[in-house]
Amino acid sequence: MAINLIVAAVTLLMAAFVIAWAVNPAWRAWMEEPKFRFARRAREFPRVARDPSTADRSDRREIPD
Repeated sequence: MAINLIVAAVTLLMAAFVIAWAVNPAWRAWMEEPKFRFARRAREFPRVARDPSTADRSDRREIPD
């Protein structure tokens, strides 16, 4: 019984996310941003590895020493 409730709840949540993704372009951009950020960093990695001064650090937190 409990497993059926968990499966039903997860299914409903996933359906809600799919509907939100399909209906609202702003949510779609927000949901897909991590994928694009990862791809952007992967493309920039060779350049940053050669010259760290060219790195775009706008979305990174500073780590205190």
